[in-house]
Amino acid sequence: MCAVLNLAYYESWSTERACDGVTPEELNLEGFTHANMAFAYFDPSSFAITAMDSTMLSLLSRFTAVKSNYTDLETWISVGGWSFSDPGSTETAWTTMVSSSNSRAAFIKNILQFMQTYGFDGVDLDWEYPGASDRGGTTDDGANFVSLVKEMRAAFGTKYGISATLPTSYWYLQGFKPVEMEKYVDWFNLMAYDLHGTWDATDIYVGPYIAPHTNLTEVSAALGLLWRAGVTPGKIVLGQGWYGRSFTLADPSCSTPNGACEFTTGGNAGSCTATSGILSNAEIQVIIDTYDVTPVYDSTDAVNWIVWDTNQWVSYDDATTYNQKLSFANDLCLGGMMVWAADLNNQSAKTGYGTQSTTGYSQKVTDYSTQQAVNTQAGVACYTSNCDESCMSGYTGVTNMNGQPGSKPYAVHPALSLEHAPGEDGEA
Repeated sequence: MCAVLNLAYYESWSTERACDGVTPEELNLEGFTHANMAFAYFDPSSFAITAMDSTMLSLLSRFTAVKSNYTDLETWISVGGWSFSDPGSTETAWTTMVSSSNSRAAFIKNILQFMQTYGFDGVDLDWEYPGASDRGGTTDDGANFVSLVKEMRAAFGTKYGISATLPTSYWYLQGFKPVEMEKYVDWFNLMAYDLHGTWDATDIYVGPYIAPHTNLTEVSAALGLLWRAGVTPGKIVLGQGWYGRSFTLADPSCSTPNGACEFTTGGNAGSCTATSGILSNAEIQVIIDTYDVTPVYDSTDAVNWIVWDTNQWVSYDDATTYNQKLSFANDLCLGGMMVWAADLNNQSAKTGYGTQSTTGYSQKVTDYSTQQAVNTQAGVACYTSNCDESCMSGYTGVTNMNGQPGSKPYAVHPALSLEHAPGEDGEA
């Protein structure tokens, strides 16, 4: 059965923006089934759960109270996030916490108490990323993470929910054991956004080329990694960003994301988000209205992009691309859709995102034995070619990523091509 799960994250720091700040009471959560508050932290020694700052602490009870305004809305707490694993006192906190049964038990006891105190219905584990040496991880993280969610499920029973976030990048995904984890989590939130950004400039496999950060072609390729591993499609909730990644064009006459047009830096900071390289959907709509620009819709990759003020470029999603990705998710019988983040949209806009994405799911039954057979077939029918290498005889290219000829090949890497044999339904 295709689940009808529609989830929105809420950035607790949004109230601190110079403009477009959104309090919990102002959130438009119509049509959403779940709302996750980001982020709670935990002490790296005692494993006590804490709000990330005093602002979040003041909003916890107010956030969980919003579910009284909606039918069957659940409010969850998200623990971790990218910054939590930045260099500093908490860089290795996840690794330390999952490394022993005693530390895991302390964390579980503390998160239960935290949810009971503030009225949360579940916890989202946003570890970025287990096993990643550049993020404080070790090779034991994956197995220990499985132990954590197994013990959490035993302690939670069915009273509280558990989810975990997954990346689309193979480099970071390889530290997870999703097939073992899926026995104990309710679902995985796939972060199918931030596929591109200013960091591409220093990546030898990508380079300083403008590219949409929610490109559906690349998202599909990333899902292929999960299918080949044997992950159940119904356990995957597909993420989308209610914000855009922006760039300053190197050449204003070259603005098509085709692997040739370059950027020099991130785009100019927005008046409210105040950070170069990122714009909220609310800010993007103001730009469209102010500069009277016509968005370019890329139906293949299910994204929009605009150019304004001579050399400013941003890609983003709207109701059209959202529903295209919804259809994609529904065809695969994924568990649902999620957005980062509800506060980045105009709360008064009649976008219909929530309502459309909930009612858009068809209640169809999928024969999972057939689905798994297709997944297995894809795993043997597809292969990954090296950079600058054509498909072998008898194979057809499925998708290509930007890369540099002569780069060192890996078994699976986002800079490589995915191929599959003719006559096979399985897709890489």
